[in-house]
Amino acid sequence: WALDESGTPATAADATGNGNTLTYYNSPSPGTGIINNGIVTVAASSQYGEGGTTLASTLSSTTSFSISFWGKRSAGGSFAAKIGTSGNPTWGVECNSTRIYLSAVTNFGYIDNSSTSWMHCVLTYDGTQSTNATKFLFYIDSVQQSLSFSGTIASTLPASVSAASVGRGNTAI
Repeated sequence: WALDESGTPATAADATGNGNTLTYYNSPSPGTGIINNGIVTVAASSQYGEGGTTLASTLSSTTSFSISFWGKRSAGGSFAAKIGTSGNPTWGVECNSTRIYLSAVTNFGYIDNSSTSWMHCVLTYDGTQSTNATKFLFYIDSVQQSLSFSGTIASTLPASVSAASVGRGNTAI
């Protein structure tokens, strides 16, 4: 999603043309992005955009994918992009004020990071690899990050995922 709609849109078009329209809930506001516009989610647990089940089902039972996005948090703020059920992502990138978490089912990798600058984030997941450090690769501004891990990262994503969302954070972390 380019998130380049003007005004206060109810949806964002799928830039791939695959029909995965992002629907906004609880009125996230448009904001200035690093490229064109973006969305601002003041309360990430209730303001978000959701891409529905088509994209989520495409990633069900997959063993590899990549996601990239620009993110910026305010001081003490957070951002999130994930696929899964609310509060329990199948996979995702989330951050709180001091860390960035990369979740895979119930386990995760993380880095300490409290930057309030724009960051170009890229997550690559390859379940065919044998170690956590080779299954999850994470880059900020083209620099690979050294991750710490909790648990073993799954080799495949579960067959049942619900929806892709942007801005919906997990308030438990």
